[in-house]
Amino acid sequence: MLYVYNEFMEQLFFQYKEDRDIALAPLFLSGQSRLIRCLRRCRIAALASWPEKTLQRGFDPLTEILRAWNLEADRPWHKTRSFKQSENDPGTRKEVGHLIACTPDTTRQRRPGRLLILDDVLTTGATLDALFSLCPDAQAEALVLAAHPLWLETHKKDRQSHPVFFR
Repeated sequence: MLYVYNEFMEQLFFQYKEDRDIALAPLFLSGQSRLIRCLRRCRIAALASWPEKTLQRGFDPLTEILRAWNLEADRPWHKTRSFKQSENDPGTRKEVGHLIACTPDTTRQRRPGRLLILDDVLTTGATLDALFSLCPDAQAEALVLAAHPLWLETHKKDRQSHPVFFR
């Protein structure tokens, strides 16, 4: 986790993703040269955005963040329908796993290195839990750009051993 998902980060992500301010892409990993070197040794995987949302925006947010630093990610999973976490209550958010499936062909394309699941915002952890359950690699870890304070408070005791924290 790089940032706490506070009001500033919420506005920054909104400007980047919904206002389509693609020039902000490099900002999310700015000042993280050590992390970027580690990422170059990993096999990065990310959940693909809903295709219609990518068309609407004209870009895929995680792809552009990585591209700004000459990194790329495999897309071994995809959403089976549109689902926006912020528009659903916490109980419904936990059901997101039913909306994620393995993408044919890309699951076989494996780059060397340990598997690192990349996500932009962690709210309930349901998306990452679903991705870990679909992940054939028991050594997978995750990196989230920003985590919601409530998730951080709830997971205070197990944060160091939780796979969301890049070691």
